[in-house]
Amino acid sequence: MKKNEHKPKATLEQEMNNLFKVAVEGTSDIESGYCIGLRAMGTYSTKVQVVNTKQLTGSVDIDGMVKDRYPEDARWDYVIGYRQYAYFVEVHSAETSEVKTVLAKLKWLKNWLSTQAPGLVQIQSPVDPFVWIPSGRIGILPHSPQAMRLNQSGLRLMPILKLK
Repeated sequence: MKKNEHKPKATLEQEMNNLFKVAVEGTSDIESGYCIGLRAMGTYSTKVQVVNTKQLTGSVDIDGMVKDRYPEDARWDYVIGYRQYAYFVEVHSAETSEVKTVLAKLKWLKNWLSTQAPGLVQIQSPVDPFVWIPSGRIGILPHSPQAMRLNQSGLRLMPILKLK
C-alpha cells in the first residue's frame, strides 16, 4: 500500500463546495497557488491552530505567487481558507520599527484584493480577517502609538492564529 493511499480523496461535490479554492482559482495572480491545508505556509503552519481540520479549505502563499509581478511592492504573505472564510496572514518580526512596513503590506493587500481578487473579498472573514503573526517575540507595547495605529487599521497582532 502506498503512502496516504488509505486516505479518502475529496469528492467532486466537496471540491465544488470549496468556496476558497474557487476564489483562488478565479484570481489570475494566484490561480495556480492553491495548496491543501496549511501547506502554503511551510514551517509557519505551526503558527496557526484550527479546531476542526476538516473545515480547513486550503492556503496560498500570496507573496510567492506575485513577487515576479510586483517585485518592488510590500507584498502580503498568505491567505488561509477556514469554514468557507478567507483569513489573510502576515508572518513578520513584531518590533515597533516594523509596524510601518507591515501597515504598508496591509495597504498593498487591500488594494490588491479590491483590484485583483474580488472572489477573496466576498469570502473574507467578518471577524479579524487581517492577522499579523510575529515570527519571533512581540516587541510592541500594548498602549504605544504603534499599537494604536495597528488597532485603527483593523490589523490584529496575535502570537498564534486560533481558528474555531
